[in-house]
Amino acid sequence: GIGPPFFLAAGLSCNLSQTRNACDTIGKLYRRELLPVEQKNIVKINIGSLAIFPGVAFERYLNNRFTVEAGASAQLKQSVLMSASDNSITGVLRESDSLKEGLKVYGMLRYYMTASRRAIPGGWYTGLVYSYEIRKTLVHVQDLHPVQTATVYDYEKQGEQHGAGPVIGYQRLLGKHFAFDFFTGFQAGAASWYPVRYTDPQISETDFNTYFGGHIASTSMGFRAFLLKCHFGYRF
Repeated sequence: GIGPPFFLAAGLSCNLSQTRNACDTIGKLYRRELLPVEQKNIVKINIGSLAIFPGVAFERYLNNRFTVEAGASAQLKQSVLMSASDNSITGVLRESDSLKEGLKVYGMLRYYMTASRRAIPGGWYTGLVYSYEIRKTLVHVQDLHPVQTATVYDYEKQGEQHGAGPVIGYQRLLGKHFAFDFFTGFQAGAASWYPVRYTDPQISETDFNTYFGGHIASTSMGFRAFLLKCHFGYRF
């Protein structure tokens, strides 16, 4: 049968195992590898392109492996973004776009591959990101027909873009309250453009539409983009 010596040995083994785990935990606490979950949030600024696309982001701790992040960036007014020529019945159309305003928002789920038990995970991570972008541009169009005086028109158009894709990055914790975050990735989705307002005071919108026809028609297309962001954040 099973007598007292067996239970005594089992009890000693169990106590030794618990004592070893407790010692490991104390050691991690001493080395600051196991921190209490107090700083579950981190707010960040986009330092990679602050002058052109100033943005902020917010990361929220879920557990020692997963976090969620949401961010937004404003697109400031720029000069010419694009110039193009188009041979058509009316002649040669030359177009240039100037950005008036824009906004981009995104959401991300992160999985930290090298995280230990920390209040905010650090190290290498992978994730999935979804973004939505809207922008308005002022379009300046010239018809350079060889036998008539060049005709110039202006109008506004608006673009919307949805995209999603994988990312990989690294977050470095700096002391108790700061962090540096970098990630890159790939995104694919769909974009659409359509005219929203006619802005030229010298000619009517009807004449403008008649003259250019399908040149200002709404368009949709797929896209693929490369992502690259750098953030500096404060943990709290």
